[in-house]
Amino acid sequence: MYSTSKEFSVQFVNAFDKLQEQRRKLFNMPEIDNLLNYSDKKNICIVNRESKNANNNNFLYSLFAQFCFEFYFFSKNNTCNKKNKTILIDAGNGNNLGYIHQNLINQSIKKAFKINKVLDNIIVVRAFTFYQLANIIINEIPKLINKIDYQIEIIVIDLLDTLFKTNRKNNNKYNLKRDFDENANLLNETLDNLIHISDKHFVIVSYNDIKNVTERSIISKFKNIVEINEQDDLILMH
Repeated sequence: MYSTSKEFSVQFVNAFDKLQEQRRKLFNMPEIDNLLNYSDKKNICIVNRESKNANNNNFLYSLFAQFCFEFYFFSKNNTCNKKNKTILIDAGNGNNLGYIHQNLINQSIKKAFKINKVLDNIIVVRAFTFYQLANIIINEIPKLINKIDYQIEIIVIDLLDTLFKTNRKNNNKYNLKRDFDENANLLNETLDNLIHISDKHFVIVSYNDIKNVTERSIISKFKNIVEINEQDDLILMH
């Protein structure tokens, strides 16, 4: 007997809405957006290379705020009249949500738009351990998607921060790689669930590849990869 325990309900999609999804301009940068492909998997992985410069994080916060803002207006152009929700999963060690909120305020002022309308479309989830993060993505998010009839965008911030248990002072590559390898199976299951969700919903994942310990084990799972380097340049990876 075929099991549907991990499948989502069947959805009928308007052809115009489907085309709009494939043409979504996520970064508002033609040199990047024109190369991204959402025809079968609506996912993108943003890799932030190690940097002591805070400008990289500031740039990411502005991007996350932009994704939330843009998704609100993106849904207003569809023909199926579905409301939308951004599920913002923060797995970082810092004050990501505070910085993103400040960027949302700045963008709302710049665009002369009431921020409450955007905030009402954002569900915030905070993970303090990697096991909490895995449980949220593997068990709780699919339940939520089945429960609500919305267009969904999932943004996972700092995917690996709670995975690295090593004391910051001892963050050499050997210790980081050990932490990464110890959690490899659970990480793979978590990523596989995100990829499965991206069959129908937008999934955006970011992580800091400290000392390049992940190699290609994460980005190989995603359809679209963007790397942010030390100079805040965006590089599309294939």
